[in-house]
Amino acid sequence: MTRFVATSSEESLRAESVRSGMTLLVTVPPWKDLVCLDILVEADDVGPHHEPLVFSSQWMDVPLNALHLNQIGLLDGLHVTWPQNSANHLLQPPALVYNGMHGMVTRMDLWLTHVEGAQYDLAVTGAAEFTRAFEIETRITLDKIVASNDENTQDADVAAWFETRFAATGFVPAWQVQLIINRELHSYVAKHPNISEQI
Repeated sequence: MTRFVATSSEESLRAESVRSGMTLLVTVPPWKDLVCLDILVEADDVGPHHEPLVFSSQWMDVPLNALHLNQIGLLDGLHVTWPQNSANHLLQPPALVYNGMHGMVTRMDLWLTHVEGAQYDLAVTGAAEFTRAFEIETRITLDKIVASNDENTQDADVAAWFETRFAATGFVPAWQVQLIINRELHSYVAKHPNISEQI
């Protein structure tokens, strides 16, 4: 079952189909042993002349020790809560909800359950600045794992770090190089072989 429901003081929006994906990002060595889990859920069919309904967690930090390293179900059982005095002690609101206005979450309870391969069941409930309540249930794919070096690490360090933590997850890495402001940014981008889209 897929659904994305968001209620504000003006309206209640509901979608039964969504586009979604996840990317796990890490800089080697990880700052404070944290990785970033970028989750994006978008729904277009929320009503005539209405902008898409969006949930985005592009700055959600997750402790490395909360993952099942070197296992296929890397994110199985991951539980992230907000506000800050919850178990995860995040530094900032970990996500936003867009319902015509961008609003940071004011509370959130997020669960991931591994299904098979790179697929998970995602369940999120909470509220945001312009959303009195929201709820998401959907099947979602971990599209890729991206590891990058910082100014003190070389490509070989990143590859070795990845190998010891993610080699048994089924994700296959390859180097990508981007030119950003006359500087080459090297990223070790890993994708599950059963995902057909291009990295």
